[in-house]
Amino acid sequence: MSILKNKMVITRQLIVFIIVFFSMLSKDYCQENKCGILENKKQRKQYEEALSFTKQKSYGEAIQILKKIIETDPNNGDALYLMGEIYVTRTDKNLKAGQKYLAEALTICPEKYYKAYSYIGEIMFWNEEYKGAIKNIEKYLSFNEKIKNNKDYDRAEKMLNKAKFYDNIYSNPVPFEPVLVKGISTEADEYLPIITPDGEHAFFTRRYQLPESDFKLVDRGPSFVEKFSYSIFENSAFDKGKPLSNPFNKSQNEGGATITIDNRYLYYTVCNYNATGYYNCDIYSSEYQNNTWQEIKNLGAVINNENTWEAQPSISSDGNTLYFVSDRTDGIGGYDIYYSTKDENGNWTKAKNMGQDINTDKNEKSPFIHSDSHTLYFTSDGWEGLGGYDIFMSKMEDNNKWHKPKNIGYPINSKEDDLGFFVSTDGKTAYFCSNKLKGNGGWDMYSFELYKEVRPEKVLFVRGEITDENKNPKQAEIELKNITTNEVKKIEIDSETGKYAAIVLMKDDFIMTVKEGDNLPSVKYFSKEDSLVGKPQKVDVELKPIKVNESYKINDIFFNTNSFELTLGSKAVLDEFIKYLLKSQSISLSVNGYTDNMGIPENNLMLSENRAKAVCEYLIGNGIEANRLSHKGFGDADPIDSNETEAGRAKNRRTEFVITKE
Repeated sequence: MSILKNKMVITRQLIVFIIVFFSMLSKDYCQENKCGILENKKQRKQYEEALSFTKQKSYGEAIQILKKIIETDPNNGDALYLMGEIYVTRTDKNLKAGQKYLAEALTICPEKYYKAYSYIGEIMFWNEEYKGAIKNIEKYLSFNEKIKNNKDYDRAEKMLNKAKFYDNIYSNPVPFEPVLVKGISTEADEYLPIITPDGEHAFFTRRYQLPESDFKLVDRGPSFVEKFSYSIFENSAFDKGKPLSNPFNKSQNEGGATITIDNRYLYYTVCNYNATGYYNCDIYSSEYQNNTWQEIKNLGAVINNENTWEAQPSISSDGNTLYFVSDRTDGIGGYDIYYSTKDENGNWTKAKNMGQDINTDKNEKSPFIHSDSHTLYFTSDGWEGLGGYDIFMSKMEDNNKWHKPKNIGYPINSKEDDLGFFVSTDGKTAYFCSNKLKGNGGWDMYSFELYKEVRPEKVLFVRGEITDENKNPKQAEIELKNITTNEVKKIEIDSETGKYAAIVLMKDDFIMTVKEGDNLPSVKYFSKEDSLVGKPQKVDVELKPIKVNESYKINDIFFNTNSFELTLGSKAVLDEFIKYLLKSQSISLSVNGYTDNMGIPENNLMLSENRAKAVCEYLIGNGIEANRLSHKGFGDADPIDSNETEAGRAKNRRTEFVITKE
């Protein structure tokens, strides 16, 4: 009995062993079959036949065979993968079906069919499903040991970088609310615009259809004409504008202008067919004198080449650097951005390529150098973008090297091309032309608020006229001084008109000093915190000889509210006045203080007295003899403007001096 019992136990153990063994064997077999290591012989033969048809590009026959295999064995990875590959690589692609089969193959054996990740990633990339594309391409690249020497590896890496770029730029749209620029924008086409730095004029090209009576070739449809035009800003808007008269609009195509900050020198493009039949574009200039534009001049061989295209100029705020586009054969790409500088005699020097910091092996066009002379905007199809020409920005470092260009973002940039991008002097408003928005015609001009991250540097833009007491133009010395660094910039004055214009980077506060001979200097203080920074600030100065008992206002002597402590800016202004007094030892004067009518009159009188005293003490502390000075406060007496407005009260809060001895 015990023997029989033992045999039964042994038999059961044997059965369990056999079951476990074959269970493990079956598991291994299924796993191997799952990855296509062991396959049905009939299916293998069919698969090889389909593969042969594929190599012969007989895709229809191959697909029919593969469908039969998949119907018989839905988990045949080889068949699923080949079916997907055929659908995504043949001429008449079916990407949706291909993606389905490839995804199924990956569920069977991702280690064997890893290239499916690349195919699926690319499909999702072209379908603009960038997050999915990134996930699949990264999975493909994780098999680097198998593919690192494969040419597809580099292709996948490039596509991954593009997918990440697109995902980031589309996921982080920038503010963009374009508004039609009325007046300039009409039912005709307007493009290649520029607004003068002072915002008072616009130059652009207008293309419009000639009246039917003027058609020269009726059978070839309407005729069009392009005119280099200008518009005036008045009553808070630009007018419609009109074509420029002589010396402009004598050629087949003119436009794409840039102008110096004093509105005196205009640079623009003129295109004509030359003697060899080449449609050549060159850059010309014209000077505004005696209220008219002078005859245009070709900038010459240092900038223009006889058989190459030079166009789209942009001038720096100091008028000494000109940026433009050319298709020269010695360039880096097709169209490159070049620049030329003026020598000490005011002549343009041989143009230089901006190099690979800006130019690529493709095309860069439409440069716009902002009035800060440090921020360059341009279009490119070579830097990473959304398709076609995108707008980029680059800033110049202190060592004169340009930063890597930055794409200014979506939806400012899109798959479409826009023309003529530029930025206002204060850096807050950008302009461009487009035919994709709902304007008045085809190409129209638009503006939008430019977001802070791609704005240029803040600038101080000051302009005006220097005259004598009879309002005649006056030559003088103008200096703009940074009160933090003490750096001084001398400003040129037009000898005929007495007009001047200047722009400096507004990283610190500035004072402007106008001086000439024995005349009293005029000093103006500019704060970097001023809301008018970047906008044209008109400062006309009348230089007149000093006279005994005549009152002279000292500009911009500021005090904190109810305080008689001089501010740093006030001291900087007084420092310039001190230089004059140290040079003019015979002059004695009385410093007079005034307030507005806000507050109690008795308090205002005391405050004005203390402020006048503070000015005197500062002068004495900086080398002016006390016996040359006196002071007096007048409170709110003798206002020079209305006290009903803040602007008027600001004028009444002033410091003046009266010459008591000359």
